[in-house]
Amino acid sequence: MALSKAPGNPELTARILAMQARSFAAQDRSRETYKLLDRAAQALDTTASAPPSPWVSRFDYGSLASEAARCARQLGDLTTAEQHARRIVELRPTVGTRSRAFGLLTLATILAAQGHPEQACTISGDVIAETQTLASHLIIRHLHELRQQLLA
Repeated sequence: MALSKAPGNPELTARILAMQARSFAAQDRSRETYKLLDRAAQALDTTASAPPSPWVSRFDYGSLASEAARCARQLGDLTTAEQHARRIVELRPTVGTRSRAFGLLTLATILAAQGHPEQACTISGDVIAETQTLASHLIIRHLHELRQQLLA
């Protein structure tokens, strides 16, 4: 409701729609989830009517792909989750970025769930090589969770 009264902010609208989609995915409501993700993509396709707020963090197509991969994985739709995870990697720069590392780890987790542990291990090795200069507790935690998944 607040967004409808404010100047157009496509990124914020897309972020909120993606958050709603995640809540529907958690409830195993795929139709509603994918509908909201489509609306989020449409929001990103629109032009902002005001400059971006310095108070709102950026939300782009890579961010949306990340949310969509999480939703699809939550719904058990691993094929769609993999497609979105590959899109994250495609949209992120190739060297040293945290968001690319998260995208790669998302992809590795999905590949492991699909029964491709070798590919997951290769990708996780790439993440380790690409993030040696970063100090990120979250990346380390994701690597640990992927290790646990591969050992199970």
